[in-house]
Amino acid sequence: MKTVIPDFYENFICKAGDCKHSCCKGWEIDIDEDSASYYQTITSDFGEKLKDSIYTDEEGAHYKLTKEERCPFLREDNLCEMILKIGEESLCDICALHPRFFEDYTLPSNNYFEPVELAGVGLSCEKVCELLWETDVPLRFYFCDEDGFITEDEFHFEIQNTLYRPNLSKDYVSKLLLLFQKTEAIDETWSAEISELITQIDDVINKAKQKETTYDSMRYQRLFHYITYRQLDSVDDMNVLKEYATRCTDFIYLWDAFFSGKNGYDTLESIRRFSEQIEYSTENVAIICKKAF
Repeated sequence: MKTVIPDFYENFICKAGDCKHSCCKGWEIDIDEDSASYYQTITSDFGEKLKDSIYTDEEGAHYKLTKEERCPFLREDNLCEMILKIGEESLCDICALHPRFFEDYTLPSNNYFEPVELAGVGLSCEKVCELLWETDVPLRFYFCDEDGFITEDEFHFEIQNTLYRPNLSKDYVSKLLLLFQKTEAIDETWSAEISELITQIDDVINKAKQKETTYDSMRYQRLFHYITYRQLDSVDDMNVLKEYATRCTDFIYLWDAFFSGKNGYDTLESIRRFSEQIEYSTENVAIICKKAF
């Protein structure tokens, strides 16, 4: 099976202790069966701490988060104690792979359907946002061969021909914000910030219109195409997918215009915040995909 990757994929390296939004806190961390079994064999003092830091329920094994919702092995310097004590190869699957994702996709090719794997890295990671945003050239996707080497063949999808332009009509913006308000909130701050956008909609639109003369259209184009790519496997109807990507990019544009310079937000943090709220919840993606507001 061929694998597809975005043009910045191979440049991803975890920021580790330099990351301001560690993926090792605020998320439930599931442990795959092989890793859970392996952890039971570790007999050192660290092995005892490891066993004490795991609980099991009907869904499998998980790490016991601290009261601050941090992984029990996330040190104060934001480095991983497990990697330092027993090596990176000891990480469970989700820790080893995140923020990477791999999804099966069926590609029409010469009157038959060819299975491919769509690979990428999630925008909930601040390093990924930096990589996506660091260049203003069109986003490209490449095929890799079975050995993982990038070929000259490019992967294309229909919506790549669509140009992104923000829709700032008040009726549309009002309905868009109310739609995002219906999603299950990742935290109380998200709910409060959505409410602020809704109650100050005139100010939101005014700031968004001011931004129209200065925003980086090509980088927003890259964002629009990457948001589309992220859901190619889950949204079959291309018209619905186009609408989903448009709504998401419009939302990020509005959020960026209103919040940048406040509460630690800039464009990249606006993107990251959107992603952790929407892209990791199939229910929230489905809400934004609704054909009508």
